[in-house]
Amino acid sequence: MDLWGGVGTLLCIMVLAAVAAAAFGGFRPRRLLAPATLAAAAFVVAGLAPRLFAVQPSPQKFLPFVLQATGARVEETYWNALGRVDVLTAGERDEAPPLGAFRGMSRSFPGPFPEVKWITIDGGAETPIVRFDGDFGKLAFLEYYLPALAYEVTSPAEVLIVGAGGGIDVLAALKHGARRVEAVELNPAIVAVDERHYADYNGELFGRPEVELFAAEGRSFVRASDRQYDLIQLSLVDTFTASASGAHALSENYLYTVEAFRDYYRHLCPGGVVTVTRNYFTFGHESLRLVVLAYEALAAEGERRPEDCLAVFTNNLQANVLARRGGFSPADVERLEAAAAGKYRPLWLPGKPVPATLFGRVYRNWHGHARLFLKPQPFGAEEGSELDREAAASGYRLLYSSAFLRGWNEFSAFLQAKDKGRFFRRYFYDVRPTTDDRPFYFLTSKWRNLYTSASVAASPGLLDGTNFVDVPHAAQFFILYALAEAVVLSVVFIVAPVYFFRRRKLRLPRKWSFAVYFLLLGGGFMLIEIPLIQKFTLYLGHPVYAFAAALATLLAASGAGSLASVRFRGRRWVPFGAIVVLAVLFTAGADAVLGVTLGWPLAARLGVAVASLAPLGFFLGMPFPLGIGVAAAREATLIPWAWAANGCASVAGPTAAVLLAATQGHNVVLLAAAVVYLIALGAIYRAAGASTSRKSRNP
Repeated sequence: MDLWGGVGTLLCIMVLAAVAAAAFGGFRPRRLLAPATLAAAAFVVAGLAPRLFAVQPSPQKFLPFVLQATGARVEETYWNALGRVDVLTAGERDEAPPLGAFRGMSRSFPGPFPEVKWITIDGGAETPIVRFDGDFGKLAFLEYYLPALAYEVTSPAEVLIVGAGGGIDVLAALKHGARRVEAVELNPAIVAVDERHYADYNGELFGRPEVELFAAEGRSFVRASDRQYDLIQLSLVDTFTASASGAHALSENYLYTVEAFRDYYRHLCPGGVVTVTRNYFTFGHESLRLVVLAYEALAAEGERRPEDCLAVFTNNLQANVLARRGGFSPADVERLEAAAAGKYRPLWLPGKPVPATLFGRVYRNWHGHARLFLKPQPFGAEEGSELDREAAASGYRLLYSSAFLRGWNEFSAFLQAKDKGRFFRRYFYDVRPTTDDRPFYFLTSKWRNLYTSASVAASPGLLDGTNFVDVPHAAQFFILYALAEAVVLSVVFIVAPVYFFRRRKLRLPRKWSFAVYFLLLGGGFMLIEIPLIQKFTLYLGHPVYAFAAALATLLAASGAGSLASVRFRGRRWVPFGAIVVLAVLFTAGADAVLGVTLGWPLAARLGVAVASLAPLGFFLGMPFPLGIGVAAAREATLIPWAWAANGCASVAGPTAAVLLAATQGHNVVLLAAAVVYLIALGAIYRAAGASTSRKSRNP
């Protein structure tokens, strides 16, 4: 994709398919005609009708929304292995809102808005490029830019920006006097946009002597760095993007975990600040989870009063969380209040908890339909009882009440709560701290809220400025639906052949032992593969790298193991024992080993990944051919049935693995895989025993 882009990659796949077809036909001239003709036709169609191959982003994403709302147009498009990068420029509609009215700005900003272009990744994850001519006096809008609030309490000399994007945070750092700025950007296409393609537009920002841009992944860069920083900043940085269908909630993100914040904290100078900006919705759950994991990280690093190290502000679209090493002094709090006055609303300040501005009650019926009642004042006891009675009469029950917050907003209530576990249990969303073992930062829906879509029952205008989003809490629902679908179809394809066995009068004792065995192999392989891919996402920096390295290594090593499996026919327990031991070792020690080498260059980390996965992949390749050998010794009819069972489990397995990892963590999935392979070992010995007894009866 780096060389040929999206359409070129599709054409490459077509050519590979044609070559495979030719190889299957023995490269005979008569058999080469069809694949060669199809490949040539593909090139002709792609050349004459490129729009047929155009990839259109979801209409709910930033790119199509802005194109329609502002009349903007796509100026340049770049493809690479990490996705598609588009650069948007303003259109010619005079009445359209300016592109410079981006979300990080305070609503009280008087204007004029800066001239910008937008970078989008896969149609979302937008970041602005601000037109800059070297005159910092023209950047007055940065005084109303929420992520820059940290500069009011610190005058940083050394700044680290994770997720450089189009460079707006770099501009803010330089405007506030930073002497050295290290900016980290994962996507090479954005690095090229910043340094080459749009260097004239951004005023050679990344060519300045005090600025250094690194093409790297944020966690790996921080872990490898031996520098201490006065300020570390992350502004709406995502590891990667996903569609608006709810899949994003099931994507792992290693920038927002307790371990990540501990890495940031350890690279701060005394009095240094970590500032992170995330989205802020009516319930504030995404930003609240950020505060929770920051609190846990600060406590783990020895801060005696973590709540005094945190400050939170919002512009009603995003929330900015500031965490200061050593805590905020009363003078710091006063400066923050003065700087935010008229621009941002505080959600928490040390020693100054903030009352709630909205109070909610959520009711749901058994269909999953919900009603959300919001008020600017607390619900009285009689009012709550009346709502409960009316709801019960309509088939609804109380699902959530914000009364337990005792009049504080959720940030202030959490940071003041003595029993944090009770807060987690009673709060509407799951805001428990995410870890590297369970890095699903965006997965905040609880099982009790599954597929709950809340329609608002509030007076007109009450939600103005709150950015309330009326969508189902359905992330787990989608994956449960996919799992149920796979299981039902698998049962059909596994049970149906038994009918044909009977019609052919085939008596196959213990055939279900074979079915269970191959089902367990398919599921077990996926229970190992999926968490390892996710673990190596942190290690290698991006899901694309992790998927390619882990999958290629496991499959190649499995092929070698399959070839060597003939030597273990008399010792079937050996590969199973090795798989169980290695899976447990990955659970117990992989995180520590990978953590030590996380700061190594990408090529070295790829070598470590291959060396770590190859032994496990080698033994994973043995159980399947060993089982096929046992099946062939009994009845050849069992072989395609065994393939079918294994294939069905391979479809359902990844879904189950992701669901289990999202709720229990990757290590639990690996331990579950070890148990699955132990059960499979018993199944093959039972099936092999049936084969042996049959041979003894029919010499």
